[in-house]
Amino acid sequence: MSQIQALADAVPVDLVALELKRRRVKAHTRPDGCGYRLYLAEKAIRNHEWMAARRQDWRTARKALRYAADRVEQLRSRRSSASYTDGPDF
Repeated sequence: MSQIQALADAVPVDLVALELKRRRVKAHTRPDGCGYRLYLAEKAIRNHEWMAARRQDWRTARKALRYAADRVEQLRSRRSSASYTDGPDF
């Protein structure tokens, strides 16, 4: 797991943004609907230069990307939940 964590620290920010966009598109794609937007999002990730450089070990690179995206989502949820609790107590 430490190899994935170390690789996740090296994932570019724009690639993490593409993964988060892919997750949003997947969440809003109906099971019986057209998956073309999801295909385009996955293709953008696959063709990113960082992923292309790791094509030999793409499974580990994909796990690192998911790990980095999960960390970003955790930080966002912490910030949003902290904003509700921060404030004066009346």
